[in-house]
Formats: sequence, structure tokens, C-alpha cells
Amino acid sequence: SVVYNNYEIRNIQIDGNLTANDAQGTVTIGDENLNIALEGSASLSQKMYDIQAHLQDLRPAVLGFQPDKDRAYTADINARFQGDNIDNLLGNIQVNNLSVQDTTEVYRMNMLRLNAANEDGQRRVSLYSDFMTAEVQGQYLYSTLPQSFIHVLEQYIPSLVNYKSSAIKAQNHFTFNVKLLDATLLNQLLNIPLELHEPVTLVGFFNDPANKLDIDMIAGSLDYNGSHYEQARVRCQNNENAFLADANVNKFNKSSMITLGLHATAQDDLVNTAVSWNNNKDTGTFLGQLNVDARFNQMPGMPMQVSINVQPSDITLNDTTWHIRPARVDIQDK
Repeated sequence: SVVYNNYEIRNIQIDGNLTANDAQGTVTIGDENLNIALEGSASLSQKMYDIQAHLQDLRPAVLGFQPDKDRAYTADINARFQGDNIDNLLGNIQVNNLSVQDTTEVYRMNMLRLNAANEDGQRRVSLYSDFMTAEVQGQYLYSTLPQSFIHVLEQYIPSLVNYKSSAIKAQNHFTFNVKLLDATLLNQLLNIPLELHEPVTLVGFFNDPANKLDIDMIAGSLDYNGSHYEQARVRCQNNENAFLADANVNKFNKSSMITLGLHATAQDDLVNTAVSWNNNKDTGTFLGQLNVDARFNQMPGMPMQVSINVQPSDITLNDTTWHIRPARVDIQDK
């Protein structure tokens, strides 16, 4: 037995062979809360691995993981891959017959398959499952993906981003296509109060050599935290002059629909934002647009300075239109 986080794991059996270049064997755990059967082999010199695992009523809470959730996990896992870090892994991982059971309900997933391959000099990662599909194709390193997004923003708001580039600049150039089919898994495992009536799609590309990106998310109909939304869309893109972001959605209440919108542009350390709303009623009208810009300025060795300007804006409530006059707030970092 082994004690981990004050829990004694019982009935552990290990059988295998290990040489300088190869390893193979089995591991079984017959604990009532951690029932695991693992079989695998590895070529250490070629960094190739073949693993099969069966989990039966696995309860991570006894080890301190998700201690407030009494959940039991059952699944069959098969993995064959080659590589020694996330940027050079090739192969596939498949999860079958996943079930997650707690005191009140059971979530089941028939299959999840993740494939990673190189085809004609292009990296291709694909995910297929009951709840989600995804494909990323091109030339990229996972370790530099955040750097790609930050480098784009740095062109337009350098004082705010002020990113210290690494010695090796990201050279990612790829497309992606993601479709979320069912949010039950997110709801039950991550407590995200989301229910989908139509799939959510996320498509776009990054191109570091051209300093370009385009990200487009569309959600036709969904419920979030008890509220219903339709025709939601978020789009981020850039051109030679500015970074552009747009978001729109219709939110439904018991007897009305309110249309919400946001449009933002960033260029030369200036971010212009317009937030709009309209309850689409002839009587009891509530609509308007608030226009705000923020100027960022940071000189070498000096604290960040931000000037926020409220531009002339109009808000209509019933039959009265309110005019918002210009205002300014200056903020300086200590």
C-alpha cells in the first residue's frame, strides 16, 4: 500500500521488465476507490509509448482532487504516441465508454479521439468526440501560441502590452475550426451553467509572418445561467491600421428581447469602444450607445499613464433622450 494525501491506497501490484532502452509491464490497483488496470510498453531510445488503461469507479476526491465532488469515473483509455514534449508529440489517444457518476446523475460519453500527425510539412491535430470536434492545421508550436496573440496586440497598444519578446520570435501560421456540440460535460464537470440548443463554432487563423489574425465565434441559441441568448457573435481581426473587435447578442427576458453590441478598435495606443443596447420596444423604450476611448502612454522608466475619455453619447429612456457630455479621467500607475 501507499499513502497519498492522508489516504492509504491498497492492493497495488506491479509487474514488468526494465532495460536501458525499453520498458513494459502492468500496474493494477484494487482499492475500492481507485480501481485501475494499466498495461503498457515504451521504447525509451525512440521515445515511443503504447499504453492501455481501464478505470473503474475511480474517485479522485479521496486523494484531495475535487474534494467537494463525490464523483466516480469509469473509462477505457488507449494511447500510442511518440515524442518527449508537447511540441513534438505524434500519435493518438482514445477514450471510450466514459461515465461520470455523482449522487444525483450520470454523464456518459461514448468516444473521444485525439490525433496528432505531420502531413506534408504541416502539423495537424484533430479531436472527435460526442460533445466537441476540433481541427488545427499548419505550422505552430504550442509553447509559442500565447506569444502569437500578444505580438499582434503589441502592434496597436504597445504601452499596454509592453511584451518582452523572447530570443526566438513565434512563427506560427495555422488555421483552426472548433465546434462545440453539447455543453453537458462543461456543466457537470466544470460547473459552467451553459446549455446549447445549436452548436457553437469557432474558426479562424493566425499568421505570424504577416502579423495577421482572424477569430470568429458564432452561437445561434443557448442558455447561460438561466438566461436565453440568440444570434451571438464575437469577431476579432486586424489590418495594417487597427485591431478590431465586435460582439453582438440578443438576450431574451420573459416578455422582451434586448440587443447588445460592442465595437472596439485599437491603434497607436488608443482604444475606442462603443457599447450599445436596444430593448426593441415601441413603448418603454430603452436604448443607447456609450462611447469611450482610452489613451495609454508609458515612457521608458516612467509609470503607465491612462486617459479615459467619455465621448458625447445618447441614452433614450421611454420618450426622453439623455445626452451624456464629454468627461475625462486620468490614471497614473504608481
